[in-house]
Parts: sequence; C-alpha cells; structure tokens
Amino acid sequence: MLILRYVYMNKYSMYFFRLLILLPVLFLLNVSVNAQSLFINEIMSSNGKTIADEDGHFEDWIELYNDGNVDIQMTHFSITDDMNRPRKWVFPSVVIPSKGFLLIFASGKNRLSGPYLHTNFSIKADGEPLFLFNSSLQLVDSITEFPIPRDQSLGRISDGHPLKQLFLQPTPGYSNTESTDGEIVHITANISSGFYPNPFYVSLIPRKGEDIQIYYTIDGTLPTSDKSLLLDSIYIYDRSTDPDILSVIPTNPDSILPYLRWQPPSGPVYKGTTLLARPFKDGEPVGPVVHYTYFISPDTCKKYTLPVISLITDPGAFFDHDTGIYIPGMVHEKNPHFHWWSGTGNYHQRGDNWERHAYITMMDTGGNVVLNQRAGVRIHGFATRSLPVKSLRLYARNEYGHHRFPYSFFGNGFDQYRRIILRNSGNDFDQMYFRDAITQEIIKDMNIYRQEYQPVILFINGEYWGIHNIRDRIDKHFVHYLTGDDGDNIDLINYNNSPTDVVEEGSYEFYQTQIESFIQLHASDLNHPQVYQHLASVIDFDNYIDYYISKMYFAIYDWPGNNVRFWREKTPNSKFRWISFDNDDALLRHSLNSMLHVTRENGPHWPNPDFSTHLFRHLIQITRFKDSFISKFEYHMLNTFRQEKIDSILHVFKTRLEPEIEEHINRWNYPKNKGHWESYIHEFRENSRRRRCFIRQMLIDFFQMTDLNYMVDVCDTATRIMDVSPDQQWEKNIQIFPMPNHTGEVNVSLHSANSHLLIRKIQICDMLGRQILSFDESSWSKHSQQVITLPKIHLKGVFMMKIDTGSVIISKKILLM
Repeated sequence: MLILRYVYMNKYSMYFFRLLILLPVLFLLNVSVNAQSLFINEIMSSNGKTIADEDGHFEDWIELYNDGNVDIQMTHFSITDDMNRPRKWVFPSVVIPSKGFLLIFASGKNRLSGPYLHTNFSIKADGEPLFLFNSSLQLVDSITEFPIPRDQSLGRISDGHPLKQLFLQPTPGYSNTESTDGEIVHITANISSGFYPNPFYVSLIPRKGEDIQIYYTIDGTLPTSDKSLLLDSIYIYDRSTDPDILSVIPTNPDSILPYLRWQPPSGPVYKGTTLLARPFKDGEPVGPVVHYTYFISPDTCKKYTLPVISLITDPGAFFDHDTGIYIPGMVHEKNPHFHWWSGTGNYHQRGDNWERHAYITMMDTGGNVVLNQRAGVRIHGFATRSLPVKSLRLYARNEYGHHRFPYSFFGNGFDQYRRIILRNSGNDFDQMYFRDAITQEIIKDMNIYRQEYQPVILFINGEYWGIHNIRDRIDKHFVHYLTGDDGDNIDLINYNNSPTDVVEEGSYEFYQTQIESFIQLHASDLNHPQVYQHLASVIDFDNYIDYYISKMYFAIYDWPGNNVRFWREKTPNSKFRWISFDNDDALLRHSLNSMLHVTRENGPHWPNPDFSTHLFRHLIQITRFKDSFISKFEYHMLNTFRQEKIDSILHVFKTRLEPEIEEHINRWNYPKNKGHWESYIHEFRENSRRRRCFIRQMLIDFFQMTDLNYMVDVCDTATRIMDVSPDQQWEKNIQIFPMPNHTGEVNVSLHSANSHLLIRKIQICDMLGRQILSFDESSWSKHSQQVITLPKIHLKGVFMMKIDTGSVIISKKILLM
C-alpha cells in the first residue's frame, strides 16, 4: 500500500506502474532496509569551478548518502537518467559506509575504477530526472527534473531530508547544512515588464527570507552591495527626453567609407527604464539577479507594431575601449589599417573571449513577455561587422541558466533554439532592410533549407536601437531542429572563397573523395549511367537543383565562391544538402548571366574561383541532370517565381516595416530616408519583372535550344510558335486535365464549339523540343466527342505537349508529378 501511494504521488507514476507490472511481486515486498537508507543527496549539472575530476575537468556530479547504521555494498546497484533503462550505469564493487558519502562524476566517461567513478551519461542543466535502483531493480531513490544554475547544486536541505533546495555553496562529498543561509532567495517586481500609458512606482518583494536587502541599478551594471539600496519603490517615468547615452557613441571609425560611416541620431531616441536587482544578506548576494524593462508611452500602451526585445548589459561590455565588442576601440587604435571597407575594430574579434553576457526580455505585439532570460552575446557576420548597426548573435548556455531559448520566434511550432541572430540585414542595411529575408519567403516551397525571419524592435539598456531581423543561425543545431539529423554527427561545410577554410562540423574528406575526386576521375565519361547513379547517391539532386535555380534567379553575384553551406549526416545513404542564406544582393543585377557566372573556369579569387564552379559545370554535362535542371527551372519560373506571387509577398514585407521604418531611419540615418527605402523596394519589383525575360533568353542561348516555346509563358514579350492562324481562341478551347498530374492518366478535352478541330497526333517533348512519346488515334481512347484519354505516361517533370489538329499545332505545358 505504501508503495502504491508513493507511485501515485510521484511525477513519474507511469514509469513506476510499468515497473510494478514487470517486476516480480517478491521484489516489491522484500525492500532492503539498507536500500531505504540510501539517498541521492546532492547533484550539480553545470560545474564550472566547484570540483575537478582526476583529469582536471569540471564535470557534472552526483552525491549519494548512506543514512543507515550499516555499510551498503553497491555491487549491481544502478543509476540512470532514463526510467526505461534502469541498468544504464551499473555500480562496481564499492561500499558506502554508514553515515558516509559517495561522489560520482556524471561525465559520460564511464569509469568503474580510479580516484573517482564516472557514469556513462551527464545531467542536463535545464532539468533531468535521476533514478537509483538496487541490485534487484527496486527503485531506491529519485530526483525529479529541476533547472540548476551554473555552479549551484540541488540537494536535500540536510542529509537524507525529504525537502530539497538550491545551494549557492555546494558541498560535494560532505554534509548538507540544515541552515537556511544557503537557501536561494527570489525577488519579484509587483509590475511586469511592458508598455504603460502613465508613470508609476514599482516595488521589489522577496518571496521569503528575513533581513534581506535589495540593491538595484538602471544603467545595465550588475547590482552589488555598493549600488542603490531599494528603500521603498522606484519611480518609472517617460524617459524620451533624457539625454542619449549609448546612442551617441560612434560604432565605426571615421576612416571607413563615407557612405558606411556612423552618424548620430537625428534627434533624441525613445527610451525605456531597465532595472536589474538582486537580494543581499549581510553584504553577500543570496539570490539571482532579476531584470525588468518598462516603457512609458502616453499615446498608447503598445507603441510598436513589431515585437520588442530589450537587451540589458554592462555598458562596458559593448562600449569599453579595450573590451567593448560594438566599437572600433583598442583593436582599431593599435592597427588602423584600412582594407576594402571593413577596416579593423574590436567588433571583428571572435571566440569565447569576446562573448558578453546580457539579460534578454522579449515582448510580443500584444505587449506580453514571451521570453525572459540571461544569454551570451557576440557580434555576428563577416565584413558587415563594421557597419554602424551590428548583427548580434545570442547564445543560450547552461552557464547563463538556460541552454535553450524556449520560444517559437517564427511561429513554426519549433520553440527550442540554442542560438538566435538579431541581424542588421547585411549589405542591404541601407536599402530595403529585408532583401535576404524576402528571398527566403519566396523560395519556401522549394526543396531548399533556409533561414526564417521575424523583424523586431531592439532596445539596448533602454535606448532605441532600431529594427533588427531575428534569424536562425546556420550551425549543427539548425540542422538538427530543421531536419532531425544528429547535429553531432554531420559534415557541415562552409565555402568562403576556399573549399576547406571552414569545416564547421565533421570533415571535408567524404565530399572530396566521393564527389570532387570522383568527378575528376570520370570527367571523360560523365554520361555513363553509373556516374549519375553514384553522384545521385551522395548528392540530393532535387535540393541541389532547386538551390542553384533560386540563386540564379535572384542573380546572386558573390556566389558560388562565397556564402555556401551544405551538410550530410554521417550515416549510410545520407546525401549532401544545401542551405540558402545571405542573398543581400538579390535582384540588384537583373541582367547578370548566371549560367556563365556559375560555369566559369579559372575564375578570380573573388567572387568565383575555379573550385567553386567545378561541381556544377561538370554536372550540367550529364544529360539526365541537365534535362532535370532545365525542366525544373521552367516549372519554378511559372510557379515559384510567378510575378503575382512576388508582388504579393513584397507588399506584405513592405507593409510590415512601413510603420516603423522612419523611426529606424532617424536612429541610424540609413536608409537615407523613407523615399529612398521605397525606391529600392520598387527597384526589386521591377527587376523581378525584367529578370524573367532575361532568364528565358539566358537558358535558350546557353543550351542552344531549338524549341522557342520553352518558358514562353514566363516572358511577356515572348511569342508562342504556331504553324498557322493567329486565332488564340483555338488554344483556349483545348484543355489538359488533371493538372498538375500525379497519376499519369492524362485527358485532353476539345470543346464542341470547335468541332472542326480534330486532333490527329499528340507528342510529349522535353524542354529542348525533343520528342519523347507520340500518340495517334489508334493509341488513345475516346470517352466522348470532346474528351480523349492517353495511355498512362510514366514520366516526372515539366514537359511540352504538342497537339496537332492538322491545321494548327498547339503547345501546352504538362506537369507530371
């Protein structure tokens, strides 16, 4: 009865119920007295400095305590983080003495001897259960999942006590104190972060604890016992007219090109109040820092039409001469060398030493707080780091208290991000401010992996910092959540004018041997069936072709020698797949001949050195690949890049930013003005129209097509080739259905009003005009005077159907899926 009651009360009752069914009744009744005195006494899941193992590594650890009067032999006991695997890690022959402790490192090193024992698993900092079993598979003790901050532990308030708490001062291998001095004190504000119409007073209240003092700051610096002591409450008012502080700090040097140079805001920037507070006792912190951001906007409680992110950080983290990551600073002073337009500066520094911590609060368009946590911040990008407004990369890590951003930033249902980018729109920062983002939306139905987009308003320490584009960062975590592939078992390659300068994960070996060297070996017999078969087994051709078509349509110039990422999971039958990103120059060059651009041999270092065009220019020599490329290009021009669709998406993107763009321009003076912004949007639309006809002619010329009906519906200046009369009604009176076709059963309908049109012959041709199939009256069936059905067609792709009536040949596209 006692066991059943415990099972009912425990969070993991379904696992215990399963265990009750599986284990013999004898085991349930014969509970060892020794086992009942054994406890999981204290655990740490993010060890940065507390205790090192024999290798000098700071690993997770578990402390067991024997509260009994006799020693406990641990042979065949086991501990696990998975209730379905009770024998995940089994103890060796080791004894825990009466009233004694056993410290085990949960490192994943799986060691059963030596100075310390090591399990074959580690503990997740954001919460993971632990289960301790005896040699008879009876559950001895368990710990439910609970998030544990960096260098704190979760333990029983005294050894073996049923209640648990967090400890600021962990005691691995020693007694937990019964004193409450180590107990975490939490404080909370009586008013949550947000936008409010009128000034107010905010109070901070400790949830428990006596003799607690609360210290606070409003400038981004961490609260210490020598900062402002909260005596009663803090007055929150409209700070819009307060002097600008951070906004008037230059963020690139005067030596940079004038059209990229930082300019001060056109007027005072809008401001909120940021609040950091922490509880202290006897001058020592006894709880975590809490953070709040308040905005007073007399006109409305919801000032912005976009979500808002408030980033609070020590001003020195961004703007200190020696350590600030957002300014030219010390690095530029030591080496003011000017090269191209990126120059030098602190903002070009990378790695852990240039990551700064910050407190992040995000509010949705309804003013609701949807994200509130500490995070790491770095500058993101390549040369665009030197622009006045920087891209920021946000990191969720255990050491900051959360190793995920638990929010669906893009409304796609995924809500567990490790890294997020607040992007400055790259080279498009002074133009449309969403050029790359709109290309990703346009191609979302193609077989391409792409970045999502959500514009937000950013504040840094309460000062308006303008529009930033939330984007998901392309790395192993991106691959994992987007595809389900194991992000720790992939080859992820990044081309930046060199094939192997950035192997982000795994190695370059498989790509080099199975693709590059293979093509080099078979350069003279590329059309051998086994060549295509092998390449199709290691390259996702559907993805690759769609990827190339999209880049070519958008006329991306600094590609494919630059900004190329692709990956494969290192498992049998896995193929390389390509990711679209950094289309910041999309449709700036509507007449770029992309076919020549991506097939050029012996190109310059930038943009397209020889290695970067090697794969495509060889694949395009394979007839099967070429035919698929040509067919899919026509399909996407007729569907994915349909002008009405692009105009509609462009309207949505423009409408989304329009209410906010002028305040952004006043902050940064980029783009020059709203009219300038609108002119780039207009140019994008017009270049998309011009690009259509150019694409068609480019492909006809490159492949020397003889069928000028190819892509005829794409270009409004193209003329369909017909044998006789210009009466366009003839074509309208013949219909093909179903369309698109998934079955291969093709019907052709002839309207009765045109009974003089008698179909004599039907041909199926590829996009080069070459006949593949031919049908006449003897091979099709007639369902009525108006409808005929062709024999089942076993083809896939876009084809041309030529219908010969004897007096006219009518060409129509047919899509077979």
